[in-house]
Amino acid sequence: MEELETTPKEIPFSEVITALLNNNQPFPAVMMPSLSDISEKNLESLIKVWGQIADQRRIGLMEDMHEIQDQDTISNFSSIAEFALDDPLAPVRTLAISMLWEWPNKETARRLLSIIENDDDMQVRASACNGLGNYVYLAELDEFSSSLADQIVDTLLRVIKSDAPKLVRRRALEAVSFSSREDVAPLIEAAFRNPDREWMMSALFAMGRSCDECWTDQVMSCLNHAVPEVQFEAVRSAGELEIEDAREILIELLEDYQNLDDDVRIAAVVALSKIGGENVRATLETLVEEVTDEDEAEIISTSLENLDFLELGILPGMLDLDQFNLGRHSSEEDDDSEEFEEWDEDLDEEEDED
Repeated sequence: MEELETTPKEIPFSEVITALLNNNQPFPAVMMPSLSDISEKNLESLIKVWGQIADQRRIGLMEDMHEIQDQDTISNFSSIAEFALDDPLAPVRTLAISMLWEWPNKETARRLLSIIENDDDMQVRASACNGLGNYVYLAELDEFSSSLADQIVDTLLRVIKSDAPKLVRRRALEAVSFSSREDVAPLIEAAFRNPDREWMMSALFAMGRSCDECWTDQVMSCLNHAVPEVQFEAVRSAGELEIEDAREILIELLEDYQNLDDDVRIAAVVALSKIGGENVRATLETLVEEVTDEDEAEIISTSLENLDFLELGILPGMLDLDQFNLGRHSSEEDDDSEEFEEWDEDLDEEEDED
């Protein structure tokens, strides 16, 4: 009796290239693994024809690789992402930056610095700022070159105070918020005090990233904010900072679960799983039984698992709101009509504009 094959037959890369160039047929999903951990020879072949691949197919291909890479830790499309940083299409460049988050290196950091300074697309520059936040974080852990990290922080600080588009400056603030440099906190405070709610959102996000309990009062003041997007960022940061005083407020919010903004209620669930303490487990266990949406029930179940780690004395860092595509990852239109120009060192003399 003939033995059945247990492993899929390897697809010749020439067939992958042909499929990529064939606009009459969708690119077969079965060929996606051929692009992961791509060999140097196959990468050269792909680079030669990359510009001939239809624009929408290149974007779709990058989106698919990004999604696979997020869901499967074994897949690695970083080699393709590295050369896609030079793609003429801004969406491709933006996706390439996001795909390189898991593979930090000095060359990529330098490329991102160049993109911030020279790219002509606002979204790409904003994405580069976001990507550099990872290097600031690693530097704080002494896991990245201090000299290059200093250059990154200096660049981000300069961008915040520049006339760059607001979205770029906001992302620069969020990225640099990992830094313990003394000149970062005043910028976060100034953003929080700005009447533009988008700056307040970035400030709250930055507070959570800073891991500094000095922001407790500011975060607490926004947990019941009337604007859901601002409330979401405050709830998220309450979890990141593990603010115990926020526990009862978050539990009370969840008592009106169905009427809460979708993002806010998920953020509250995740935040409670990071704060822990009295009534948190009972609240989440009740919710997981009552919620009818399967996706939300799964998130609550995952949050209960995160709570298990917390109660065992393990840092509750396994759960990240970004994985649920909420808040800042939703579609965002940025308006530069309100500029953020007041960056005086003496912040006490800064007056808010109505």
